Amino acid sequence: MHTPEEIAIQLRADKNLDPAIANALAFLVKAAYRDLSQNDGELKQDSSRYVINSKSIA
Repeated sequence: MHTPEEIAIQLRADKNLDPAIANALAFLVKAAYRDLSQNDGELKQDSSRYVINSKSIA
């Protein structure tokens, strides 16, 4: 099984998380994993934001 999917399964199984939140977190994990694996794991910090593959997140 692929690492992001394993994380998604754990998030969805967590009874403390609302299902919508678990799905949103799973989506973020998968997107970050995909972007970082295509970018040789490079995460750049630009002031108070992180830049991943020319996309930024606060």
